[in-house]
Amino acid sequence: QTPALQVWTYTQSKNASTVVQEGNAEWKYYRHHKSSFLELGLVKAAFLWELVSLGYDVLISDLDVVWLSGGWERWMTFRVPGSPPLPEAELLAMADVLVSTDELDEEYDAHGRYERWPHGAGWGTRSDLNTGVVLFRATNGSKGFLQAWRLAMLAKRDAENTNDQFVFCAMVREANLEPVTTSAERLSAWQLSLSAHGLFRPDVFSRLNPSTRGVSLSRQGFAPATPCLPAEGCAPVRFALGTLPLRVFTGGHTYFMQRAADMPGHALPRLSPLTVHFTFQYSDTPDYPHGKRQRAREAGLWAVDPPAYFENGSFVRIVGPLYSQAQRRDIERKFPEWSPQRHMALDAIQRAAVRDLLALSTALGAALILPPLTCSCDRYWGFLENCRMPTAPRGMPLPYRCTQDSLFEIKFWDDLKIDFRESDFLDHPQTPQAIRDASVRLVVSGIAPAPGTGAAEGGFTAVVRPGTAMSEVGRAVAAANPRTRLVEVGAADLRRLCKWLGSTDANRKFNQVARYVLHESARYCPLEDHHEAVGNTPGWNWRDPFTAYNCTWGFAPPADFPEPADGSSPCGRRQGPTAGAQSPGGGTGSAVG
Repeated sequence: QTPALQVWTYTQSKNASTVVQEGNAEWKYYRHHKSSFLELGLVKAAFLWELVSLGYDVLISDLDVVWLSGGWERWMTFRVPGSPPLPEAELLAMADVLVSTDELDEEYDAHGRYERWPHGAGWGTRSDLNTGVVLFRATNGSKGFLQAWRLAMLAKRDAENTNDQFVFCAMVREANLEPVTTSAERLSAWQLSLSAHGLFRPDVFSRLNPSTRGVSLSRQGFAPATPCLPAEGCAPVRFALGTLPLRVFTGGHTYFMQRAADMPGHALPRLSPLTVHFTFQYSDTPDYPHGKRQRAREAGLWAVDPPAYFENGSFVRIVGPLYSQAQRRDIERKFPEWSPQRHMALDAIQRAAVRDLLALSTALGAALILPPLTCSCDRYWGFLENCRMPTAPRGMPLPYRCTQDSLFEIKFWDDLKIDFRESDFLDHPQTPQAIRDASVRLVVSGIAPAPGTGAAEGGFTAVVRPGTAMSEVGRAVAAANPRTRLVEVGAADLRRLCKWLGSTDANRKFNQVARYVLHESARYCPLEDHHEAVGNTPGWNWRDPFTAYNCTWGFAPPADFPEPADGSSPCGRRQGPTAGAQSPGGGTGSAVG
């Protein structure tokens, strides 16, 4: 039997075995499991060590990183003659280790400025590193880095609530990295290391300028960074590390909330996104990454749905805005931008629209296509600043188009097998044009005339009067086009329908569904509403929602549909409020019609 590497001791053994290597780890989300996830990190480090020791440069990414296009070499290496590094990336292309970050603000990801002290170093050093995308070059510096990372993981073997990325970041902090270009000693030390590996390029150093992305060097005498196995014994080395730009190697907030793919200059090679890492998202559970899958679908990046997902059945969607400009102005006058109450009030309107769309889809036996959703506040587990994540751009526009998992628990929808599609479903290349071609626009009006007999509009327009029961809409649609595949309705027209699915029992069953899928437990804690003494209260724990102070909680489902005891239809008589959303805890929603 060939000896294998025992990752906990880093010795060769014929009996080497680990939970991860043998596939015996319980299949669940075990990111914070005190041994399994760290063991996975040790296996990864061992794998990287073997490849780097063989002379390979290794580019590795997490499973939840999507590579959008080629061109990575422009930021990482001189080894591809036909695709040299961009001028901004020439130092990065020689660094031992390159890593993505959790930085959200392009300004802080650029060259450092002293007016931003203590974050003046720039190049993404304000925020945590993120091992979603990492390159290890075949150098002694990389080998020293891998050994220091391994030793740091071993020291955390029995620690709770940690993982290999947390340990990676902590080890880098302990190495006290400083920019190579701010010290003659550091620059000389790095150049000597580059020369020893045949990587030194004097011409690069002769054309450094403020746009050249910086590289930092570890301190002298950082003992764990030994480029050899423990039994061999050797002196520690210094390693050079650079961070990858956020506009190119994007995270979940940059790509999905800030819409990096649509930012100014997005088509330029130095600003074009190459990867998206599904960070800062919600709705992942031990059984399945529901939130990640839905975000991928929303961005057109989920490639494994079967043809039936796109081709089968009929659909219903809302066209146009979910709330009026007048409604938005009224709410924005009432609540300041920093207040989550503004977010709750605007969301109550769109949540009521989603409820009504879900009801109409139930009545029609169709899948609902979710409308584009907006957020007026970042969803974040810590304190917010002006309703944005603390490291988000200060000028980030609010409200902004956000993802479904920002507002809803996707697992709830999947639990009940709700037949729904992402908002851009009709624009997906696999969605047949035949669906759009067989669409009918539903108009709910007391004055709009029905199309005349034989009129062209009669084949794609159904007109019903306000107060028409949702259960009767299917008949009107079929009269316009018996082969309808898509029903389109405006939010105001949808509100004018009578909220009746044909019986008290049908309404009762729908209410049970709506209460489940339309509620979510999320807190929004504005720093502006927290006195410093409160925010620093001993015992405050972001993992424990019940220790939060002055936080607004969402989201409550809209009001139930009527459930008349006598079973008679409420249509034609005045109905009570249909969409009051009262948030538990600190928040209250808006009453809407």
